[in-house]
Amino acid sequence: MPPVPIAPPPPPPLAGLVTFLQGDVRRDGSPLAFDDLIVAGSRIETGQGKVAIQFGKNSGFTLAPSSSVVLSEFDNESVVLAMDGELFVDLSRRTDKQASVVIIGERGVYHKRLPSSNIMLH
Repeated sequence: MPPVPIAPPPPPPLAGLVTFLQGDVRRDGSPLAFDDLIVAGSRIETGQGKVAIQFGKNSGFTLAPSSSVVLSEFDNESVVLAMDGELFVDLSRRTDKQASVVIIGERGVYHKRLPSSNIMLH
């Protein structure tokens, strides 16, 4: 009997750090604080506020007022951000396999700040 293939381990998860916070900003409905960690599955919403999240040396995003983003996938191989409103993104590749996707909602305005980023838009 041939050996049973072993599935590769999942990629390491990412955690984002709140590096700037101003005004009304919530994570999953609760107030967000400076230095909070953001993980996959989090939904960040701004009222009359804005927030910057850093995840790595050259990666992060800023969410403008009256906007939202869901970190649908957030690990070393896949960063998927589903946003509505206005989002400024800096993404650098961590591995050759990493895919980055920004899913833009009905009223989405997306700004890519690093020309070397490889980001797909939907």
